[in-house]
Amino acid sequence: MSGAAAPSARHATLIAGGRPRCGITTQHSSAIFSDGITEAMHGDEEFGEGRLEREFKAHLDVPAARIVADVLASVQEFSAGEQSDDLTLVVLRAIQGQVGQAGGLGPHQP
Repeated sequence: MSGAAAPSARHATLIAGGRPRCGITTQHSSAIFSDGITEAMHGDEEFGEGRLEREFKAHLDVPAARIVADVLASVQEFSAGEQSDDLTLVVLRAIQGQVGQAGGLGPHQP
């Protein structure tokens, strides 16, 4: 994902290796994840950052904890239940005038 949106725009950021791709503003959601998420395999294909980004963006209107649960379920479905690494995902949401939401389930160990 690239660029920063106006503070009132709703957008998302994936953070990999501690490097955010843009600043956090109101109505902003961010995901911090381990490589076990993006490197989950189905045959020779990785789940990948692009698929994670699409899953994440498709769930922006639900609570952070549900985003985590749904994305982890998608990863496990993609890899047919085969897990060779931890699956760690934390979702953060900035909400104007409210304490932000955080959802996280993990790490899930193989």
